[in-house]
Amino acid sequence: MYGFTLNTDILMIASGTSDKADDGGNCFSLLTWMMDTVNARLVLDDTQKISAEYGRKMKAECLGRAFVAKMMKDDKIERVARASGDSWKRARLQLKLHTEDQDFVRAAMASRDKLLVAEEADFHRRRAALKAHAEVLLHSAEEAVELTKAA
Repeated sequence: MYGFTLNTDILMIASGTSDKADDGGNCFSLLTWMMDTVNARLVLDDTQKISAEYGRKMKAECLGRAFVAKMMKDDKIERVARASGDSWKRARLQLKLHTEDQDFVRAAMASRDKLLVAEEADFHRRRAALKAHAEVLLHSAEEAVELTKAA
């Protein structure tokens, strides 16, 4: 089973509502794989901060929202209590991420697979720190698609 924490940019790129193009169709391919694969899960936090960001940033009638709705309908959500305590405090100090980005890291830290998928440069500049301090494996959409092929 793969539980992916998806940064909003993945859903927006797949939906065509981002300034960034879905080069190679990797964002779309990842969402399709997740919808079609029985053991795939979308990680969301129990405080609904990620869901709220999805709602704020995505248009009502877009693929990203349809994807989240389908994952919910198919009971393919891994709902987690966001990471907190000393491990999160240490990671936060090292990562120095925007508050919204922290929500995705905290959910990924608390998830079973600790997989975060993002295209945003802020995350990729901190790839080593995410692994070292948050124990989160960061993937681009292309890398996540390659990971799913091994599943």
